[in-house]
Amino acid sequence: GQSGGQATVRTPFQCADSLNVDWKTAIPKGSNNVTIWTGTWNIGGCRINEDLSPWLLRGLEREGGIVLPDVICIGLQEVVGLTDQKRQCGFAMNAARIDRQCATIYNYTKDNVTKAWRRTVEKCLTKVVMFATEGSSLTTKKKEDEEDTKTPQTDGSSPQDPSSEYCCVVCKQMVGILSLVFVRRKWRKKVTNMRTYHMGTGFMGVGKNKGAIGSWFEINGLRCLFANAHLDSGQAAVEKRNQSLSLILKDFQVRHGDVDLMLLAGDLNYRLDFDNTERVCNLIRNCEYKILLSADQLAKQMAAAKAKSNGDDDDDDDDDDTDDGARITKCMRMLREPQITFPPTYKLVPMTNEYSVNEKNGKVRMPAWCDRILYVVSSNAEASKAVSNIFYTATPLYSSDHKPVSALYHVVLDEDI
Repeated sequence: GQSGGQATVRTPFQCADSLNVDWKTAIPKGSNNVTIWTGTWNIGGCRINEDLSPWLLRGLEREGGIVLPDVICIGLQEVVGLTDQKRQCGFAMNAARIDRQCATIYNYTKDNVTKAWRRTVEKCLTKVVMFATEGSSLTTKKKEDEEDTKTPQTDGSSPQDPSSEYCCVVCKQMVGILSLVFVRRKWRKKVTNMRTYHMGTGFMGVGKNKGAIGSWFEINGLRCLFANAHLDSGQAAVEKRNQSLSLILKDFQVRHGDVDLMLLAGDLNYRLDFDNTERVCNLIRNCEYKILLSADQLAKQMAAAKAKSNGDDDDDDDDDDTDDGARITKCMRMLREPQITFPPTYKLVPMTNEYSVNEKNGKVRMPAWCDRILYVVSSNAEASKAVSNIFYTATPLYSSDHKPVSALYHVVLDEDI
């Protein structure tokens, strides 16, 4: 938080971005189209009792039904509250596989956080599928769906059963970070080489309270990585966040090689470099996001890295990743982000749509886009794989002091894959 220019007028979170997607042009007809929905939400250790459907459905409505994404990647943070020290310690030791010590501190085997969230999401996806089946069409790939219904299901489920439309292929937790990946039934046999890895960057640089979970999979030959990250908080921790992010992506690349498409989602915790909260709140109320984004720490880091790259003709030999500056520049240069058209997603008063600017302890919180979804397309795959962003938005759910963010990507696969 910062102490300058306290806001005296309430500032509501208003998602005014229009998501009227032209699905005919967004997803061309053809069997080689794959849609990937990605979402991130820091739930602040809260018990979520509200319906997740507005988040999962936002932007997917179309005339006559709902567009069902082929892949759904969900990244949650703080599923274990930061103030819940016993559970934090227990899950951290579990992540480090120090099981015997962990059992004396916290019996994590009886904690059903992962199972509870998986059930919650599965129930919501069933509801989404039911919404879709009420329309005249499930997706633009209706013909493929009809062919699928003629094929006997090896898992014994009925093709018409909404609860069997999505299969969970990844369910991985590291302390408060939880990754879930679901794939539509018709793509399940084409999803291969699934693996996960988690990396801690928190306490002493290795603590599991911060860090990322990487989930790798191939879908019809497309090599994908879904990275769910939670970086260090604080206005002044820019360099720490840069360091952690670059180390995570480098480590993931070293361990599992290059991918065609990486989706990076999470509470990256980058803040706004403003010293006047009143002005920031006025800009939010007037939806003047371009001015705010000019002070966004992540946007500035990415712009600076690209400017440096353009100015250095010999920058191609930047494989000296032992140098922190070179590694961070390389990391920031390859990251891409769709245009932000929604208000800052942090910090809000839980169970409201109002920003928590002036707190009871006298601390002033500067609103910020802490929750982001970035992507990286491999340079050697860019010519053969067409990746496009269909939408990038936030949803006004109420339980947490963060708002959930979502994005939908469309990928055209090679004809010969």
